[in-house]
Amino acid sequence: MTTVECKPLSDELCMFVACFKGGLRDYATKVLKGFEVKVEQNDFDGQIEKINEEKRKLEVMVRIFGRKTPLELSYMQVEKL
Repeated sequence: MTTVECKPLSDELCMFVACFKGGLRDYATKVLKGFEVKVEQNDFDGQIEKINEEKRKLEVMVRIFGRKTPLELSYMQVEKL
């Protein structure tokens, strides 16, 4: 008999599966709320302040020129740190 080793899914794969199945709302609420994230298009790090489930957007608070600034981003524009 062959033994198969199971490995946990990466965050990116979980996000893809959640989007594909239409379960992004549940994924975002359980995994991303309050997390530290990196904005993929820039070198900004920040914390998720709000999740807008209707628009499928996140409000991420980042520091730009030393000031806290909220950014509205899609789920796919951030990466968990």
